[in-house]
Amino acid sequence: MNDEKGLSLRSIDDVERLARIAVASNYTACRRPEEAAFLLMTGRELGLSPMQSLRGIYVVSGKPVLSADLMVAAVRRSGLCESWRVVESTPQRCEIETLRKGETVPARRVWTMDDAKRAGLTGKGTWAAYPAAMLRHRCAADLARQEYPDVLLGLYDPDEMDAAPAQPAVVESVPTLASIGI
Repeated sequence: MNDEKGLSLRSIDDVERLARIAVASNYTACRRPEEAAFLLMTGRELGLSPMQSLRGIYVVSGKPVLSADLMVAAVRRSGLCESWRVVESTPQRCEIETLRKGETVPARRVWTMDDAKRAGLTGKGTWAAYPAAMLRHRCAADLARQEYPDVLLGLYDPDEMDAAPAQPAVVESVPTLASIGI
């Protein structure tokens, strides 16, 4: 995989080296190279650069999740999205539409504060402080997964997992790259 600057992950050794650098830098929430390697490999499946993967993929409850912004970026870069437009964005309501190539009618999604309350989201600090942004993120993630499941490969937004981006739980016996022969 190459990004615009030429960074290339051609082998598992490249992944391991970059994972070690990422952990040592404290740039990511990853505390072990195996975690960073997992994010890099997940991102590669999505066609993301290594840095996009480290910035926008998290592990929540042992599963990879994408930030809403990264979901939209992956959709827009996929070549399948003809248009993506925020129709309305207020602290009470968000509406977004997208037109997938080959379709004639745009798909729309709406998220309201009532939806967020029903989902039990509004008690969280970021929802109280930035309701318009949080509605946009939730609406965008829903629409992206609805219309572009082939691009997002079933991955969710951290908020949809009912948790904020965080480190995975510490497990007593977690295999290392070396222990599995890598």
